[in-house]
Amino acid sequence: MLFRIHNAGGSNEGSMPNTMKIQIEGMHCDACVMRVRKFLSRIPDARVKDVSVGAAEVEITPERRNEALQAIEKAGYLQIGRAHV
Repeated sequence: MLFRIHNAGGSNEGSMPNTMKIQIEGMHCDACVMRVRKFLSRIPDARVKDVSVGAAEVEITPERRNEALQAIEKAGYLQIGRAHV
């Protein structure tokens, strides 16, 4: 199970939240969606905007981005690379 991230706007500096879009491979059903949403929603000060099969969108501060990636790994998905835009 693999995922890639894309920072959709906002600055990487400071602690202002911006949207992080995460593409996730290996999600196949609503149970996968619910599991990823549950793990992401546990991150303090993060707002889960959307989770669908193959993707998640989270409003999060730059300091907490790694927590989002770790949450996805804890949900059962593996990281293969990152793309910050």
